[in-house]
Amino acid sequence: MRTYLLAVVGLALTCQAAGATGNPPAADLAVNATGLGSAEGEVRVALYDSKAGFEGKQPPFRTATAKGAEARAQVVFRGLPPGDYAIALYHDRNGNGKLDRSFLGKPLEPYGFSNNARGTRGAPDFEKVRFTLPAAGASLEIRVR
Repeated sequence: MRTYLLAVVGLALTCQAAGATGNPPAADLAVNATGLGSAEGEVRVALYDSKAGFEGKQPPFRTATAKGAEARAQVVFRGLPPGDYAIALYHDRNGNGKLDRSFLGKPLEPYGFSNNARGTRGAPDFEKVRFTLPAAGASLEIRVR
């Protein structure tokens, strides 16, 4: 009986540590876009879990959209596995679902990346935008330009 009780307690503690379903812990990530300049349109956020995704060779891991308010917007990604990620976002002022560009390819709408990284000609390198999401979750502020 004592061995049985110890086994049940041990199993319960193991399940509690790994989550009731045995899945790894999940984290929430709040992304705050600031410097929007206006509350019109939407902020579109892409979350990448790999360099290949960030470079456009795979679709984003997750996407989200938020309405701006008083020149800022927030999206929250829930239930993410802890690990390395990157974010790209833009303020879709006219709500057409795409980042408008000039005939030379320069963005006409504000945009930003995690770590507030900047690229010289185009998007910054993945290593500049990569951040680690801990199991406890995190909140990031990205200033659009």
